[in-house]
Amino acid sequence: LRDKPYGVRLSQTFLLLLSGSFGAYIRDYDPDEKQPPSGRSRPILDMTVRRISNEVKEGLVKVPVSPGLEKTAEEPISPLAKKATLSLKDLPVDRTASAESLELLGMVKLDVGFYAEARNAFEAAIARDRFRYRSYHGLGNALFEMRRYYEAVAVLEQGRCLIPKETKDRLYPYYYYDLLVCYCLYLDAPLSYEKALRYADDFLKDHKDTYGSIHFYKACAFGQRAAEKKKNNLFADISEESKNARKAVDDALNVAEIGRAHV
Repeated sequence: LRDKPYGVRLSQTFLLLLSGSFGAYIRDYDPDEKQPPSGRSRPILDMTVRRISNEVKEGLVKVPVSPGLEKTAEEPISPLAKKATLSLKDLPVDRTASAESLELLGMVKLDVGFYAEARNAFEAAIARDRFRYRSYHGLGNALFEMRRYYEAVAVLEQGRCLIPKETKDRLYPYYYYDLLVCYCLYLDAPLSYEKALRYADDFLKDHKDTYGSIHFYKACAFGQRAAEKKKNNLFADISEESKNARKAVDDALNVAEIGRAHV
């Protein structure tokens, strides 16, 4: 994964999304389920995902622990992620497959850098189930990698309304907004800092800034606002932006001292 400004942890996001698809309860698969009617066989994608999920249940593949405070961006990819990648990365996007299978395929395609195919997989998953908020997360990621920043932000804006108040992974809202606020900063000013500040404040009202990144993004947004004021008026007063940016950095460091290296 190529480096990006503002500290985006895409590897963590992939692990988070992938672990979500392999929870203890896999809704789309029933061992006693009959074959599809009219003699139609199950899509290859569904069969491949079902095989991997059965290996997980039987203990042949270790399920990764959901990311927590102890996780770092440098953590190696899990055995499950490796197996899923090897098994799925070359499969085509089959729109007749289940939403869960398409979502997992999109995550694998995203991980190996097949961004256009990842986009197709996530869009197909959403078409099958428009409430799959993790697919919006993945689709926004894929669009960002394709440098379609406005579309990426628009997709993440849609998906954020679908995130349940209680999720299996308590850090999921943080990871979602971590990308949304960051990606807003890639838009043209003034939309970039306006959206970034709005969503950062929305998140901070109800959630903890686990790693301090949301506050860092706020500092960047105030910096962009100051630059925009200077662009329009060389002698513009940017003392308010400077004060707010310093406060945002201090707040970030109070949350995560490790972030001092990025200041």
